[in-house]
Amino acid sequence: MSVIADVASEVLDFPNVKRRSVAARNYRVKINTVTPGTVAGSKSATLEFVLPSNLAGSYMDFSQLYLRFGMAPLGAGNNLDKCGAYGMISRVEVFSNSAQIMTLNNYNVLVSTLVDTDATIGYKGGVGKVLAGLQASGSLGEYMSVVAGDASTATYRTFCLPLILTPFAMQKKLVPLFSLDSIRIRITLEDYTNVFVGGGATTGYNVADAQLCGYVCELSGSAQQMVDNMTQGVYQLLCPCYQNIQTTMAASTTGVASSLGIAVSSLERILIVHRVTASNASLTKQSLGGRITNGLVSFQVNIDSQLYPQNPILVGTAGAEALAEYLISSHAISDFQNDAHIASQLYGVSYNVSTQIPVNAYEGYYSYLNIPATSSVSNAWFNAVGDGSTLASNAATGAVSTAGSFVAALELENSTSAARSDRLFSGVSTLGSVVQYLGTYAGGAGTVAATIDFFCHYTIMCTLNMRTVGVWQVQV
Repeated sequence: MSVIADVASEVLDFPNVKRRSVAARNYRVKINTVTPGTVAGSKSATLEFVLPSNLAGSYMDFSQLYLRFGMAPLGAGNNLDKCGAYGMISRVEVFSNSAQIMTLNNYNVLVSTLVDTDATIGYKGGVGKVLAGLQASGSLGEYMSVVAGDASTATYRTFCLPLILTPFAMQKKLVPLFSLDSIRIRITLEDYTNVFVGGGATTGYNVADAQLCGYVCELSGSAQQMVDNMTQGVYQLLCPCYQNIQTTMAASTTGVASSLGIAVSSLERILIVHRVTASNASLTKQSLGGRITNGLVSFQVNIDSQLYPQNPILVGTAGAEALAEYLISSHAISDFQNDAHIASQLYGVSYNVSTQIPVNAYEGYYSYLNIPATSSVSNAWFNAVGDGSTLASNAATGAVSTAGSFVAALELENSTSAARSDRLFSGVSTLGSVVQYLGTYAGGAGTVAATIDFFCHYTIMCTLNMRTVGVWQVQV
């Protein structure tokens, strides 16, 4: 019998069938903002949502949670930045009355970075275009027209943004909704000068009818009792999380030593984003998605006099080593199916800047190398100091987008191989430590005044103990 078990394939394993799940029901919910209505977009405007609480045996799947809203520009039409409608979100906070779970500033900058490095051309031109206003070209987001009269929200463009990069969405378990206090999500909006980019004289934008949409799973009483007995009333969620630290650097600088002030038990990676300071809050330049190398020569971090990595990462003349280290931090360096959009803006295709439709469509979306000999084309990944004012590449005229896609990264986990990072958190503890970024730069004309965003990726433990306090507690 054991021989048969060893040699028989799964197609002959008839006793192995699906089992019926515990008794439960799944229902869809729409959660309105605390103050419903139309909101004028700015950094002083917020959308706040209160999730249900005290629901016996009920759970929410945050990976299926999305933000639905209507949006329209004011004054004149314009393109969204290349992260689409995500550019509208400046800050995301997840908290309860008892705990601050996450505060992520410059959320839109991080999304723009990961859209370039992780999203495929097909996604951006298909699903991402409909849901978030992305474009396959990667140069710009969707063009949005002013709606007639602006009084009727029925004509607003509706977006549905998956609420990515939040702690509960980046872990795999359902989130209990029976705590004694509610989980709240507060979204701070962005100024219109950062949301839109192009030739239009946009004067602002409105957001209307914002809702969080998702699904609640309600277990039967007996099923919930089984879960409660199994957990002893203690529900623990190990969640990835991001924190943003921002600094600036002056033009012609040859070295930056910046304290990051991150105190966590498992710091796993750091993303480093440089943007031209003069491009911030500019309707004619890509404020969010235009990323540069700024003459970066090498970089590493110092944690209590220990250098990570011990040998600094060298950027070089094309950024290959920096890209390799970024892919290691994403656990994707050996992924030959990686269709990231970091080195293109589709150089071989001429685009209508407003519609993003290829003028010479016969060349298709994948004509990366079809570059006219007369054009001066640089690598969008290795964009030195481009200010993002040339919004899209055009093979016919030789114009090259100056909105780059460069991002540097440091991997700090020690158990990344064989998918162990899915089961273990093995980053560096920075509790009570001094964490300092050390970057060397070329200086001179190759280094301009820039804003540097550090996005620190770490792990937190969210605990709900229904035997004692009954509210969420967070350990970093």
